[in-house]
Amino acid sequence: MLTLDQVTVLFGDSIILDRVSFGVRRGERVALIGANGAGKSTLLRVAGDLLDPTTGAVRRDGTIGYLEQSLTIDISATAWEQAGAAFQRVMEIERELEQVAAHLAREDSGDREALLRHQGALHSEMERLDGYTIEARIAETLAGLGFTSEAMHQPISTLSGGWRARVALAQLLLRGADYLLLDEPTNHLDDAATEWLEEYLRAWPAGVLVVSHDRFFLDRVTTRTLELRQGEVTDFPMRYSQYVVERRARDDRQRLSAQRQARDIARQQASIDRFRAKPSRASLAHSQQKRLDRIERIATPLAERSISLAFPLSRLSGQQVLVLDRVDKGFDGRSVLRNVSLEIARGERVGIVGPNGAGKSTMLRLIAGSERPDRGTITHGHAIDLAHYEQLASDAFAGETSAYSILLGTRADRVSETEARGALGAVGLSGDAALQSAGRLSGGERSRLALARLGFQSANVILLDEPTNHLDIPSREILEEAILAFEGTVLIASHDRYLLERVATRILAVGDGAVRSFPGTYARYRDRAARGIPVVPAPERGAPRVASDALTAMPAPPVDSAAPVKAGKDRADHARLRRIETRLESLQAEREELEQRLLDPDLWKDVGGARLVVERLAAVQGAIDGAKRDWDAIADRA
Repeated sequence: MLTLDQVTVLFGDSIILDRVSFGVRRGERVALIGANGAGKSTLLRVAGDLLDPTTGAVRRDGTIGYLEQSLTIDISATAWEQAGAAFQRVMEIERELEQVAAHLAREDSGDREALLRHQGALHSEMERLDGYTIEARIAETLAGLGFTSEAMHQPISTLSGGWRARVALAQLLLRGADYLLLDEPTNHLDDAATEWLEEYLRAWPAGVLVVSHDRFFLDRVTTRTLELRQGEVTDFPMRYSQYVVERRARDDRQRLSAQRQARDIARQQASIDRFRAKPSRASLAHSQQKRLDRIERIATPLAERSISLAFPLSRLSGQQVLVLDRVDKGFDGRSVLRNVSLEIARGERVGIVGPNGAGKSTMLRLIAGSERPDRGTITHGHAIDLAHYEQLASDAFAGETSAYSILLGTRADRVSETEARGALGAVGLSGDAALQSAGRLSGGERSRLALARLGFQSANVILLDEPTNHLDIPSREILEEAILAFEGTVLIASHDRYLLERVATRILAVGDGAVRSFPGTYARYRDRAARGIPVVPAPERGAPRVASDALTAMPAPPVDSAAPVKAGKDRADHARLRRIETRLESLQAEREELEQRLLDPDLWKDVGGARLVVERLAAVQGAIDGAKRDWDAIADRA
């Protein structure tokens, strides 16, 4: 087990970790969550023996593999060579075997019997280390993380920072430690690579402790959540999404208890003050005051430092917001988007997904007008006021202009100093930070400045390109609420699957130059895509455009002699749908009952009983997901 026992870390007078104790067993996959600056990376460094605790002890019964956000790798090597460095002993054996073979090939090889014994021992060690499969393992891991055969053998110096991070992750996974400590492992990964990593870690036999802002990843990989809050760690034996429900319930209970206690203390204090005014009761008042002072006060839960955000609606737009008609776009002779046609209606919240470089950002820039199509047309509807948050917006704020001045220049109308400072303070840029040059702000601060600027504009169509980059989980939740509250139209290109599942009402999948439309939630898109269910493609050049309301409509089938048979199948399908709907109602009712039980504080006094409830909730949710898939399959056929 990897164990932290009463670990405290002080930086100057600041307490980063305060008597933290927990353990991770081999085979466990544990999430470590907390706001930015809470000390998560510090805790991982202590666990990984890269930082000594001020007090307390760390015990490890196996090897540790640590992936940190700042990476050091040999950029003169290829991705294949760097990943293969995980098998240092295997490579040493291969070199020794080559030397032994060379000696045996010579006539004056000396003691051949000793050389043959040494060769046999080397082969035995090679088999024990599973060394004959390393090439396949390297290829599988690099391919899973998105490398093509050609890219595997390119010098790392030619790769971007994101791809270098993937090389470091591949080497760590191949090294095969007993415990993995992962600090934001999905940074720089696209959806396909993230999903591969999820499956890899779910099958990992060792212990995993992971810090990530990717809530979908945490739900898929981990089964236990450690919350780092104000220097202390609280253990929740459940997945992240279940933890969110339980943490809010605990905070609500604690807040109510603190309020009740405060009212009771105030009542007692008033009584003591009255007695103190009477000489005959002064002694009684003194003793009551001592008892009252000994009562341990219940602290009101402190909200994690986060942002406040809202997107004001400028005016009501027309029903038809955007029309892309047979749009082509390429760069330097490379086609990015081909023959793209689609319509966006008022009030839609459209998630845009696809691998890096597929053209998601390009499509948003085309819609915003900052890029022009090579062919085709892009038409904005009536009364459109558009605001655009770009993925690299923080780079646009890298100069000497202050955050305050940038915000003042956002709107054409006169903006008061109070308004500007209030908007900056709401995203955590108050005081000196508001007057500091934007170029000296951190990447996260510049991203929050870009969000404040977006909220300061008045729009009815918002384009968001990777808006959750650099945001911690509480801030991401605030952004989600702002999007859900916005009464206009939103297009969001994002790898944040949790965000897309919460807010999107339609998914556009971008890839290989095409854009395909999936009505419904992100989860429904993933399910349909995984099962190969056809989606709405872009029309052929010259084909008439279709209205957005008709995107999922299918033409009526022709009448033929098989109609009576088909009608019978339809009736059977509808009967199956009704049975599935009845089962769904029962499962959903059970889910609600289990979720209510998790809110009962008495349940958590029995950790074993609580775990059974959590496991049953997961099973019920799985049954609900399966029933929904069955319903979709029959509905698609019907």
